[in-house]
Amino acid sequence: ALMMTYSAIALRYRVRDHLHTLDQIIVGYGLGLFNAIAWLKFAVNSNTDSVGPVVSMVQQYLISSETNQFPIVGLLVPILVGVLVVGSFERRIGVWLKERKEGEDKKMM
Repeated sequence: ALMMTYSAIALRYRVRDHLHTLDQIIVGYGLGLFNAIAWLKFAVNSNTDSVGPVVSMVQQYLISSETNQFPIVGLLVPILVGVLVVGSFERRIGVWLKERKEGEDKKMM
């Protein structure tokens, strides 16, 4: 319930401050829902309450047999991919918005 409240407040803020449109919020919700369902199916295998193929592979190849823990180094790849993808995407959107605004400003003159 706390996470849902936080999400609702964050979404309201982002729409109110014109960071996202309602359409963007709806599409993001749909993509997030699809991602959650896929994750439950392939990682957790929620139908049988056993581990799915993703968790099984992580346990087999990434969990240390000595410490029975996931190594911190294993988090570097997803962190780096996330930084590169999000940063690149935001830069592209920023350039596109700037070009669009400049084009609209020229039309008004």
